[in-house]
Amino acid sequence: MKVLVLLISLCFSTASLAWAKNGHRIVAQIAYEYLERSTKIKISNLIQNEHFANLSTWADEIKSEKRYDFARPFHYINIPKGKKASDIGGVHILSALKDFEQKLKSETVSRLEKIDALKFFIHLMGDLHNPLHIGYPEDLGGNRFPVRWFNKSTNLHHVWDEEMIEYQQLSYTEYANILIPIDSLYLSEWVKGDYEQWIDELLDIRGLIYPEKNESLRYSYHYKWHNLLNNQLRKAGLRLAYKLNAIFSH
Repeated sequence: MKVLVLLISLCFSTASLAWAKNGHRIVAQIAYEYLERSTKIKISNLIQNEHFANLSTWADEIKSEKRYDFARPFHYINIPKGKKASDIGGVHILSALKDFEQKLKSETVSRLEKIDALKFFIHLMGDLHNPLHIGYPEDLGGNRFPVRWFNKSTNLHHVWDEEMIEYQQLSYTEYANILIPIDSLYLSEWVKGDYEQWIDELLDIRGLIYPEKNESLRYSYHYKWHNLLNNQLRKAGLRLAYKLNAIFSH
């Protein structure tokens, strides 16, 4: 029976390819603090009455609709050991982000298409900074790497998507306020580079966060990695703002 429960949880988690809702809203909330006033106005005119942080979860919410099945590969990129992002062809988070950036810059794309592009872009910039979205092909970014989280059967991907954030028992606004302001030393450093470089910086990190298979993860694991988790949320928010400021500057 335990084996069956584990298999079921693994099947469901394979389809769960993003920070949980709080994670994405934290990233968006951080980004909003670093958007230029002119960018905020242009985005507000585009989305009208929608709340910026709430846009961040849409790309997960549409997974139940078959017409969006084409978007499932957008949330991640699996990179074998020894390879880099630029070595991986096909459709994945890198190709999707570049495509949505161009749509947001386009003068010919319709307003509704731009709104969808913005929602995807906000969401995927969050996913880009989760170490297990830059995953190993053999375990699908930790989805097929079973662990226990405080005696609950789960997988490593889910631990990083949701459990470590929810462990803090904070709302997304409370969590974001803790992570803001970002130290001025990092403001200029963290926005350097491009999507490929931001992916490649995670290639060494992802291997370090793996425990033993079926290990019971508790306080010590969270304590060891929560600074990395928080900095990835900060980077995602800051870089999202940096990108949107550039996109809406013309």
